[in-house]
Amino acid sequence: MTQTARITPDGDDSSTLSPHSHAQTRPTAAPSSSTFDFSPPSDSRFAFNTPPTAASFSFSPHSTSSFPFVFTPSSSRGSHSTSARVTDSPETPSRSGRRIFTPPSRATTTSTTRALFSALDLGSSSPEAPGRPSSPDHRQFQSSNLSPHVNVSTYRDLYNATPSPQPGPSSRPNQTNAPNIDSPSPSSLLTSGVHNLIIQSIEPPAAEGEGYDNADLSSDYDSEDGSVDDSTYNVRDEELPDAPIYNSQLQNLLRDVRSNLLGLVRSMQASQMVQDGNTHVSDLYRQAETESKFEYPQSRIVGFIGDSGVGKSSLINSLLDCGGIARSSGSGEACTSVVTEFRQVDETHPHPYTIEADFMTTDEMNELLRELLMAYRIRHTRAFNEDLAEGEADRITRLSERSWTTLQSLFPNEGDLTEAFLSNEEPDAEDRILARLREWAMAGLNHRPGGSDALHYTIRARDIRHCRENIDILTVASREPQRPALWPFVKLIRVYIRSSILRTGLVVADMPGFRDMNYARVRATEKYLRNTCDEVFIVSEINRCRSDPSIEEIWDKCIRNQPMRIVCTKSETELDGEEIIRDPKMPARVITETRRLLDRIEQARRSLRRLGRRRRDSSGAQQAQYALQEAQQNDELGRLELERKTLLINARNEISRTHLSRKYQANIKVFCVSKELYENYRGGEREQATEYIRLSGIPELRQYCQLVPADAQFRETDTFLRIRVPALLGSLNQWVLAGSNDVTADRAETLRRVLDEAQRTLHSCLISRGSCIRSVKTELESMFESSITRYIRSLQVQRRWKDGAIRASRNWSSMHHSSYAAFCRKYGVHKIGEESVRYWNNEVLQDASEELHQCRSTLMEWLDGQQNTTEDQIYAIFSVVSTSIEVYTHLSPASIENLLDNLDSQRRGIAYTTQRAFEHLLLQTRRVTRDVLDGHSSSSYIAEIMRPAYHYCNMESGTGSDRRRKDLMEKYVRNQDIFRQLSTRAKMDYDAIINATFADLERKLNEEVRNITRDLGVVIAVEGEVPEARHEIELAQRVRDGVSQLQAQVNEAHLIINRLQGGVTRSA
Repeated sequence: MTQTARITPDGDDSSTLSPHSHAQTRPTAAPSSSTFDFSPPSDSRFAFNTPPTAASFSFSPHSTSSFPFVFTPSSSRGSHSTSARVTDSPETPSRSGRRIFTPPSRATTTSTTRALFSALDLGSSSPEAPGRPSSPDHRQFQSSNLSPHVNVSTYRDLYNATPSPQPGPSSRPNQTNAPNIDSPSPSSLLTSGVHNLIIQSIEPPAAEGEGYDNADLSSDYDSEDGSVDDSTYNVRDEELPDAPIYNSQLQNLLRDVRSNLLGLVRSMQASQMVQDGNTHVSDLYRQAETESKFEYPQSRIVGFIGDSGVGKSSLINSLLDCGGIARSSGSGEACTSVVTEFRQVDETHPHPYTIEADFMTTDEMNELLRELLMAYRIRHTRAFNEDLAEGEADRITRLSERSWTTLQSLFPNEGDLTEAFLSNEEPDAEDRILARLREWAMAGLNHRPGGSDALHYTIRARDIRHCRENIDILTVASREPQRPALWPFVKLIRVYIRSSILRTGLVVADMPGFRDMNYARVRATEKYLRNTCDEVFIVSEINRCRSDPSIEEIWDKCIRNQPMRIVCTKSETELDGEEIIRDPKMPARVITETRRLLDRIEQARRSLRRLGRRRRDSSGAQQAQYALQEAQQNDELGRLELERKTLLINARNEISRTHLSRKYQANIKVFCVSKELYENYRGGEREQATEYIRLSGIPELRQYCQLVPADAQFRETDTFLRIRVPALLGSLNQWVLAGSNDVTADRAETLRRVLDEAQRTLHSCLISRGSCIRSVKTELESMFESSITRYIRSLQVQRRWKDGAIRASRNWSSMHHSSYAAFCRKYGVHKIGEESVRYWNNEVLQDASEELHQCRSTLMEWLDGQQNTTEDQIYAIFSVVSTSIEVYTHLSPASIENLLDNLDSQRRGIAYTTQRAFEHLLLQTRRVTRDVLDGHSSSSYIAEIMRPAYHYCNMESGTGSDRRRKDLMEKYVRNQDIFRQLSTRAKMDYDAIINATFADLERKLNEEVRNITRDLGVVIAVEGEVPEARHEIELAQRVRDGVSQLQAQVNEAHLIINRLQGGVTRSA
């Protein structure tokens, strides 16, 4: 018989259960015929046939997150009906207190429910792909009180929403890899009771014009090969953290402003006058086009660093959710040899997959080859058997083996590359070997992409597979045995992809660990860590984190006050319930609850086996009843397993956090994550998928990472909405108002004279050679020279500091020969027994340290004060200009009043640009002076200056080598003008920073002054000329309408931003 669907309203059901509660059952009367009740949000049509013994279904969802499901098999023996409520909690809190978005209910649909649906033949008339989760309704936020903690957006809501490519079929692990409970397939058992059931549509058609990124949604569901991605979880539906920039009303407004700017640009571009590049309106068009492309201009880099095999690259793959794009290895071998940045596609890199590589210069290549040769020879020459400190043999052996592998990958065609060749100990053998290696290296450059002289290489990959292949070419040995590897001479890799986590300006850096790396690689990585990373995430396995020496090693290499976090991976491993019960570190409540759960799990397994036997011994409707009970029991077993794992994982996570907080910092953030849980449940429709994904810790860490760029992006968005856009609108309005007031020839001449004088004042004070900005540059150069360079070069100072350095080197001479040699091999950083780590380079600077700190403080205080002085000067310049113009407002009231208002916006824009330049100078000044002062870091100036001394000492071996080493060291310290080199290197770097910063600032100020000059020229037309707006009346009207609409949005932006800032308005 044919059944029809009944569309019935359904209210709230208070019996909805949490994901951790037991599914309830209740008896119902068996209907006389099969019925299917369904109340979708829009019209749907159903047509299906069932035999008289078919089951009865009732499906009446009142929301996308909860529905009752009634399954009633009928037979001549009687009838029995069971109902299971399946629900998903939409507001499960994360550890940080914010909820991570929970996808619709399919994520926690029981296997019973899915087994029933698997028997349904879905019709092809559905306008959307079946099983596609509906988008969350954010309209509920619109009536909320506006604050930073309300109206939080998801990735999907960001104003610059872009498609995010999904990984290909091979990017996710097979679902069979996930832990599974051995049991019969419920779907195979239940199909005998459901025949020929056809549902033509179970989803409403998408409403037209639903939002900005509707066109992008397909990329969230479609895999590369065109097949539908049936994932129950969508990263784009995760909530962003509580931060003003992610407020949904602000994001919506930002999207609308950008959209209307784009509309204004399109309305202008058809005009012939706009096409003429010499008109005022064509210049305004270009400015409007630039502003319409506004994207988050600031980026913040988070660096993930850890030893080989801890799961760092796999963790990054989970965070990016882009299908294993970061190379990882399950063998525990090192996969990351060079820093790899993952960045969001942008205007300059619009292709979905772009890879950029920076190669080493010739000098850097020579330095690396020397380090590789030295590392190899230490193990294979007599020195290896001499003067070895305790525990050094293993480290030297590993480093030597890695150096040998690297040399082999660089020179696969060189038959002379043998152990005997590299370990030759004849006089001057090392120099001859190094010269040969350099010769081979230069010949191998012919295989470098882009040619032998190329220092940069860019490739646009076709798809994610092609992208991974090209990353592998740059990071691992060549697949062609006779082709030299590229990776040893690669400095940095940048990968531009589309990923939700990157869209906010976040940059994720995959960094190699420090262990078993040669000195050149260590120095490059440490320099990146200290000078480039905004936050550092130290990655360690959860089972080793409490005793992992790499955490402390990395911690010591970071700069003071640099934000550092710890990520403990593999949180799902080694969680045997019986062992946990005997673990004395486990809290008593955890042990008690674990015992209870283990008992219940064993009971559920026994019940499952019993039901399985009964099902196999029965037939017909009774078999179907047993099959249903068996499926429900299987679901119960899965729920208990989830509860057990949740209990044990959370307990161990808390123990690890407590220990690490005590050891390092009381308030350090520790994240415990599981790549396995995330990957196994991310890619398919599985039991309790959402709970397992949340338990993996990946969404929590991803959410935290979005706080890193939040403040910078809010600041830029504030500037865009309250300075840049208003300045553009004022300029457009100035063009429209041109000629709106009739002015006599005499008055026009007076006004032109005043405006020309204003133009000259701005040019002279802001961008000429005698401007206040040029004065700051000159004074800063002089200040650095007097407080740092000249001070260090003072003969009296150098003599005093040199005496201190010589005393330090003589103090080292009292060490045992094996300890002294170990310090030399480790470039002055070593630990003897239980003593603290000593830094010889720091001891060289010991007498200079206090005076250098004072020099640094003097420079920083001057620069900070100069910033305030310059901002005051800019305000005074504009005040003079505005006052001189304001006197003549009566000559052209509308036009001059608009000009004066816009001059204030333009002043604030120039003040902000200058402020950003000073902030950059302050940051770079701290970096350079830190490298002058800090002997702890291998990237400091003193480390680079002292490196040859250690190299000379390391070349010594045999009888009398200890005395020769110590003499060489003292001679180097005495004769090499260490402190003069220090000042020279610092000045060279700082001069480059000053020149680059002020060149960029002057370029921006020139553009700002040019815009102001254009506006001044528009106010009054040259005698005999008709204003452009009168030539293009229709264009002027379109511009006027566009400006009016945008002005209303700018006014709204002021209100929203002020309230997000707590009512405090920022003034420039």
